[in-house]
Amino acid sequence: MEELTETLRNVLNGLDDTSVAGLSSLEVTDIRVKTKKRPTKGTWESGDVFAATLPDGTYTFGRVVWRKPPHSNTLVEIFRCRSTKPRLPAPVEKLQRLLPPLSVGGIRLFEKRRWPILEHEKGFRAPDHSQLRQYSGIPGKWHIFDAEFETVAREVPEIPPGSTDKNRFTFSEPEELETFLLEKLRAEGVEANER
Repeated sequence: MEELTETLRNVLNGLDDTSVAGLSSLEVTDIRVKTKKRPTKGTWESGDVFAATLPDGTYTFGRVVWRKPPHSNTLVEIFRCRSTKPRLPAPVEKLQRLLPPLSVGGIRLFEKRRWPILEHEKGFRAPDHSQLRQYSGIPGKWHIFDAEFETVAREVPEIPPGSTDKNRFTFSEPEELETFLLEKLRAEGVEANER
């Protein structure tokens, strides 16, 4: 850390008024760098709020709804918002959900910090996951799984009419999910704000 502060001090003392107004008449003698521990990889849990990077360089945001360690299956909800910066555009309680929970099991979005955790929502209560359903497949051959990826039904011709679950999807690659989210946000007319 000492090497970093010494380098910064030397760089700042070498700048003139064209870089920073009034700096040429000052000498930088001390620099303080504040640090904090980064979250350890893989420490995310239900209630964590994250920024999801989209293919166009903007961000959308979501929350981990359910996760059962040590399994990799995780359900997340994505909020109906976009931003040019990885900062929440509003408090979580004011954000609307874009989609029902999505399975991101096995994608490893959080361990490698592809989707950074921004905050943990204290007091978040995960919904009863026993009724959550995920669908994978194509029309006419849907496979239905519960939240723990236990098979509920195989090769179902149609998702039950009126099901609140019919928009759940399963993705295997981060890029596939991020492209899907961007297309969904654009289709709903959600523009990226500058906040």
